Amino acid sequence: MAPNKSSSRSPPRRSRSTVPDDDSAAIATPAVLVTTAIILAGVLGGAYQLFAFVWQRSPLEDVTRQPGGWVGAIVMFVAGAAIHELLHAAAWTTVAHVPWTMVSFRRSRRKLGIIAQLDVPVPAGRYRIGAAVPALMLGIVPILVGILTGSGLVALWGDVFLFESFSDVAILAAIRRLPPYALVIE
Repeated sequence: MAPNKSSSRSPPRRSRSTVPDDDSAAIATPAVLVTTAIILAGVLGGAYQLFAFVWQRSPLEDVTRQPGGWVGAIVMFVAGAAIHELLHAAAWTTVAHVPWTMVSFRRSRRKLGIIAQLDVPVPAGRYRIGAAVPALMLGIVPILVGILTGSGLVALWGDVFLFESFSDVAILAAIRRLPPYALVIE
C-alpha cells in the first residue's frame, strides 16, 4: 500500500520566480513550444526564400566562402553563443538597471553551454527586452543585412543564431500575458 501523501507534514514548496531557475523545469507548454517552432520555421524558411527570390540564387551557395572553413564555422558558432549571452546581460543591465554583479553566467545542461541568468527580479517588460535582444541583433539584423547585400553567408549565420534563440522566443511566448510590471526572475 502506498503511503498517504496527505499525512505528510513537509513544508509547501515555494517557487521564487515566474521563470524557473533550473534546467529541469519548463515554463512553456507543449502548445507554446510547437507554436514557437512553427513561427521560427516560417521566419527561417521565409528568409531563405526571400534571399533566393531577390538574388536569384540559394544562400547556400555562399557556404564555401566561410573564412576558415569548418574550423571557422565552429569558432563562429561558439563565439556567437558567447556573444548571445553577453547581449542578454548587457540588455538587462542597461534596460532593467540590474548591476553586472546581479547577472550570473552558469552552465546549462540542456543547451550544453553557458547561459546568462538574472539573480534579482525585474519587471516583465524589461525582462522581455533583454530576452529579445540576441534574437534581434544576431538573428533578424544579419538576415536582413544578408538579404539586402546579397551575402548568403551573413543571412545563413543570421538563420543559425535566430534558431539558437529558440528558447528565448519560447520564454517570450510563455510570459506574453504577464503585465509589464510583474516581477520575474530566472
